[in-house]
Amino acid sequence: MRKLNIMSPTREKNYTVLEAIKKILQRRSFKVLSLELKTFPSTNSYSDIDGNIYLEIETMPSQWTCSIDCRIKAVIPFHRSIPGDYSFGSHYHDTPEEEDMTTFIHAWLDIETRQEDEIQFTWDSGTEDPDQREIQIFLAKMVKEAIIKTIMDEMCEI
Repeated sequence: MRKLNIMSPTREKNYTVLEAIKKILQRRSFKVLSLELKTFPSTNSYSDIDGNIYLEIETMPSQWTCSIDCRIKAVIPFHRSIPGDYSFGSHYHDTPEEEDMTTFIHAWLDIETRQEDEIQFTWDSGTEDPDQREIQIFLAKMVKEAIIKTIMDEMCEI
């Protein structure tokens, strides 16, 4: 698993990228900084839709201990079929070449210690890299949580 240059103060091991981004759901406390949707013109005779979700989220700081935080700026592909089923993480048709599919993950530990690291990758539904694939699977799940949080915050006028 891809490691960050940030040492856990309790385990005395470097965090993995996946551990850092999983803090978002483990704490159940995150901010959706932006959530945008872009669809592409259909390249086939079906009425289905391919597009990208542009998501920027950030963990809320831990209230109990010194722990890693992160900000994710991701481009997550999606597909909507004719009957209205959604799948996240891949398109069924081609993505326009001009689309930048770069995902950034910036992580840091306690502002006082100034430990931070950043990775980036280009989203690739067919990636052979097991680390990237695992991160992409998690982010495809995370986008659903972000959509729900955005809708609930709007309904509750937060």
